[in-house]
Amino acid sequence: MSYGFLKMKQVIGSQFTEDVHGYGFGATVGMLYQPTEKISFGLTFRSPMSITLKGDFTWPLWGGGMGITLPTTMEVERKATWPMWIAAGVAIKPTDKITITADAQYTNWGDMDEISVTFSNTGWQMVPALMGISALYPTVEDMFAYTLRWKDQIMWRFGMEYKISSKFALRAGFYIDPHVSPEETMSIMVPQHAYTWVTVGFGYHTEKINVDFGFEYGIGKDVHQTRDEFGFPVDNTYGMNLTVPAIAVTIRF
Repeated sequence: MSYGFLKMKQVIGSQFTEDVHGYGFGATVGMLYQPTEKISFGLTFRSPMSITLKGDFTWPLWGGGMGITLPTTMEVERKATWPMWIAAGVAIKPTDKITITADAQYTNWGDMDEISVTFSNTGWQMVPALMGISALYPTVEDMFAYTLRWKDQIMWRFGMEYKISSKFALRAGFYIDPHVSPEETMSIMVPQHAYTWVTVGFGYHTEKINVDFGFEYGIGKDVHQTRDEFGFPVDNTYGMNLTVPAIAVTIRF
């Protein structure tokens, strides 16, 4: 089970606010095969996960300021499907202190064609016509849906662990996360970039407690957008670097 939320402020005519949250359900299964002490193989499958986010959408523009009075706040619902992925990997122990790993993960990003939206009040259906954009957006849901048209991709990951002692280990690695979005649907609202990730971390394990710490730095490749989803020329450059710390603590009783 996963919990998701979106809190956003954006301007279309005037500032609108969206505040939604919800749950999604999926499953992960895996298997490990270890023919010898020096080598092991793994396989992991994650099912698709559909998530529905519900909450409030507030747009003061239609509270009479345009000569038209419509509800300024209404219930909104967004739906998205997080894609299936499958990964296979190998771990090799050339010595008792060193473990080298490599794996590939295929993700069915093509299933994420759109993050749809539905408004509870039908009065807003006249909004595209009032704004003169009904040729591009026939419905108000079309205005606020996120069109993605993402592509399936394969991620490659490599890592190494060095055991300083029976309790303490150092880790490092890197992986390549390719770009999944076509140029015309790129958006800062749903950012997707090609990343090269560098990771470092350590593990401390005893009979009673495990502590694992990791730090990831994603170096994003700038992407230039020259046309939008309707084919109109634009001049946008998207780029982002990410820093992701993580810690996990396991206590045995």
